[in-house]
Formats: sequence, C-alpha cells, structure tokens
Amino acid sequence: MLFWDRRLCVDMITTEKCSKSSNQCRYEHQTSYRQTNLCPQWYTNNRCTFGEKCEDSHRLEGVPNEHRYIRTETDANVFKLLRFIRNFAGHYIESVIHDQQELYKNVLVVMVHLVHALSRKNAGSIEHLNLFLEKSAVNQMITEENLLPELDKPFSVPAIFFDRRLNYSAAWYRPTGNKRDLKFNQLSQAFVTYFNRIFVEYYQGRLRSRGAKSAWS
Repeated sequence: MLFWDRRLCVDMITTEKCSKSSNQCRYEHQTSYRQTNLCPQWYTNNRCTFGEKCEDSHRLEGVPNEHRYIRTETDANVFKLLRFIRNFAGHYIESVIHDQQELYKNVLVVMVHLVHALSRKNAGSIEHLNLFLEKSAVNQMITEENLLPELDKPFSVPAIFFDRRLNYSAAWYRPTGNKRDLKFNQLSQAFVTYFNRIFVEYYQGRLRSRGAKSAWS
C-alpha cells in the first residue's frame, strides 16, 4: 500500500535516483517498483494539470491486479480494510483485548459495509448480505428495515483498522481511539467492478454447490 499512500519517492520509481539521501527525502526510497513513464505530478498529488494531454502515465502499470483498480483515496482505504479483515481472522488474540464486544461490533459493521459495497446485489435487497455473512449476527446489530439506509451513511471506522503494521500481540484496540469517517458509496466503479467479480467467483466456487441461491439477477 505504499503506492497508494503515496509514500514512495517518485524519482526512485522513474529513474532509480534521487537528489536527496534516504534520510533527507520525505518519501520512501526502499522499493523495487520501477516505471519510467509514471507521471510525478499524478503520483504525488493524485492529479495532474495536463490531464489527458499528459505524455506520462496516470496509472501504476506493473502492480498486481487488485492494486491496479485502486483509483481513489476511498478505494485505497477500503483495500486497507479488506487486508485488516483478512489479517484479523488469522492473527487476532482474544486475551490481549479488554473490550472485545465493542471490537467485534466494529469489525462486523465494517464487514457488512464491505460486502454491501463490493458484492453484486439487487437494488433495495439485502440478500447479498445474507449470502456472505451470518444473518443472525447482522440482525442483532440492526433491524432489516433500517439496514440499507444506515449503509448509505458514512461510518466512523477505528483508525487502527487502517494500520498496516498492527501488532496483534499487543493491546492494539481501544474503544476511545481515533476514528476515520469513510463513505463506502464513493468507491470508483473500476474498483467495485473488480471485486464484484471476486464475490461472484466465490459464490460459484464455494457456495452454489452447497445449495445457496444467487443474491443477484
């Protein structure tokens, strides 16, 4: 995610050289990523004064598919949350967290937002949520009639969920910690389309054979 946090030195990416040493440069020098035609303005500021007329590239051409579809800051933040959920499932240690109930609630809300924003679905339906998540857990959180309106609102995500260096062996979560408002409905279409396909493939490969019905037409 150094790409999309815009923490890599663009000079190191394009020329493998920087006029400043790694200690003096405000950007990260340690990267093996190279792209000689990358637009420095676009990469550093997420915009370019030349727009479509720019002779350089406004995309990262040599990165994995999922990174290639990250177009906005919202995309990048949601990708961080996907990574957090994956890591949380594999590394979470109950004994180091005191307020587990509040943590579980926040994790569940994030998961609901992720599934709603990224899976295929029928308009006005919550069947896609029931397909990929435990229905009883979602119902304990909020009533069905209030669920969709709430998912259209920004959600204050614990800032620690975005930390790529999270240490699961320490007391990393505090209910009173900083939060970051995230508008899941501001994802780019390219990002949503990419993950739509992943959810469909998961359904076809794992759930359909168990008798689950598609949640979209």
